[in-house]
Amino acid sequence: MKNITYKFYLRKLGNKHYLYLRLILKRKKSEKSLKCYIPYPEHFKGDYVKGTYPEAVKANVMIGYWKNRISNIILDHTLKRKEIDIHDILHDEFDCKAYFFDFYCKMFQEKQQLLKRGGWKKYLTEYHKLKEFNPNLNWADFDRDFAKKYYMWLINEKKNNINTANRALRLIKTVLNEAVREGYLQENPMKDVKTKWVKGQLTFLTKNELMQLHTHIFEKETEPKLKIVGSYFLFSCYTGLRYSDVKKLKWSDISENYIKIIQEKTNNEVLVPLNNKAKKILENQNKDTSLVFKCYSNAKTNQYLKIIAEKSGINKRLTFHTARHTFATVSIELGIPIEVISKILGHSDIKITQVYARILDPIKFREMEKWNF
Repeated sequence: MKNITYKFYLRKLGNKHYLYLRLILKRKKSEKSLKCYIPYPEHFKGDYVKGTYPEAVKANVMIGYWKNRISNIILDHTLKRKEIDIHDILHDEFDCKAYFFDFYCKMFQEKQQLLKRGGWKKYLTEYHKLKEFNPNLNWADFDRDFAKKYYMWLINEKKNNINTANRALRLIKTVLNEAVREGYLQENPMKDVKTKWVKGQLTFLTKNELMQLHTHIFEKETEPKLKIVGSYFLFSCYTGLRYSDVKKLKWSDISENYIKIIQEKTNNEVLVPLNNKAKKILENQNKDTSLVFKCYSNAKTNQYLKIIAEKSGINKRLTFHTARHTFATVSIELGIPIEVISKILGHSDIKITQVYARILDPIKFREMEKWNF
């Protein structure tokens, strides 16, 4: 590395700032546009961009890609005792067949254009985990023992649950299958690895707990931040909307009696009738802004929900998705047909909704006690 230096910097073109790479080798300088627009130049910190918005994520992937690519080429040329030319690094047709992370970054960039935010964030999360597990990971490392070693590392070191660890293996298999299709590998070395999904314990509020939380938020809670979070959490409990849909909900999406939106996750249109409890929450929101709710980040929201649960006397670990589970289970308990609940939730298959019906099996036994008169 002593013969070559590189630097990432922003170049202002018109009113926009773009990410560039400058390379200097033996006093010869070359620059390359990384085709990343940075909307907030103050977030650029030299070798990363602060933030999780799409442009920042893309920029950080590109920075990581070029750092890795430069290191790989220097190592490759050193082993071959071959002189390095700047053209070797910047040439777009650089052969990355030997370098797994180069291919992963290339695939990520292509997927980013096709997937929703939640989808491409999974690829990004897995990229960082793999980097932590083995920063020099290459195709040859994917032998028969890799899946077992990585799985155990995810469970023991990263404290992932079984479903998260198995989802990670499935994503890696997807990447390796793509590598086979593009000719980087002859066959997928993980093709025989079996992954399974274990039924988890869904957390939801009972009807009584929901009313207990409602009373606390609107009659007892005095801290503004918790009142804000509690309001849009309860709104989700009464409508079944996901966090991503509540966060982007606009007044223009709402008529007098219903919400009509395109779901962020599925890209499907759903129509959600508004009950009186949901309407009451809407009445207390600021109508001078385009967005209905001022939402904190998902992580910060979940932190506040933990505090809210403790203060309201609910002994359950609340996350925002608990609201969606609560809407489904309470709706079933109230006798709303499961076909209707499925439509409101925007499920593509009613079998997904039927999971909630199975959760409520104990209620069936309790109700049947009424026959013991």
